[in-house]
Amino acid sequence: MPRGVYFPLIARILYLLDHPSEETKRRTNLHVLVADDPALDARIVEEGIDETASFLHSFEGSFSREATGQQPKVWIPLLGESRIIQFDRIYDLVKPDEICPVLPFLSKNPRRGDDIVLEYRDLLFDQHQLDPRSLMYAAEQNPFEVYRRIRKASFHYRDTLRLIGGCKVALSALSSKLMSLGVLMVAYDLKPLLDIGLAHVECRGYRVDNFESVAELFGLWLAGECYAV
Repeated sequence: MPRGVYFPLIARILYLLDHPSEETKRRTNLHVLVADDPALDARIVEEGIDETASFLHSFEGSFSREATGQQPKVWIPLLGESRIIQFDRIYDLVKPDEICPVLPFLSKNPRRGDDIVLEYRDLLFDQHQLDPRSLMYAAEQNPFEVYRRIRKASFHYRDTLRLIGGCKVALSALSSKLMSLGVLMVAYDLKPLLDIGLAHVECRGYRVDNFESVAELFGLWLAGECYAV
């Protein structure tokens, strides 16, 4: 299921649970199950990639408002393999003043983060002059750590830039499904608190040359009460 479908779907369900009607005021749990295989995700080739990126519905922030056009823009992309075209098109959309990429570590393949840095090296360090200290790391199989890292960085930039009117924060998920859910969670959680957007590039199809997979099933408990009161 593409992110352009399951991101808005999960966000809408979370919103309905956070704002229940009189008819639905009951203790309801939301569980998201993910069959995760980062190696398979890395082999998936997106075809017919859109020429321009856009912000997902309900996660546009104020990026399109001219009145806030002078605010600094911080972009936090979650990086994965073979997504350089998507990276470029989201960059053209956001036009960030600061880039803080997130890399997978710890990971099943201990060199995965290093391999991704090598793949993006010219783009990040030569073209965009990225300071290596801006790189962040989060465990490949722990979306809640992705959530904590990005949440902390977002508040850091907000507080640092408060004296000049604050900033806008753009997020992007260009990595495996499980890590990507951490990006969705932080975008949903911080939407009432920060000027935050979720930038994405759609595509028309996918191709996988080798579908061999050893996926692990993960369950995320995103909403509800643990025990009956």
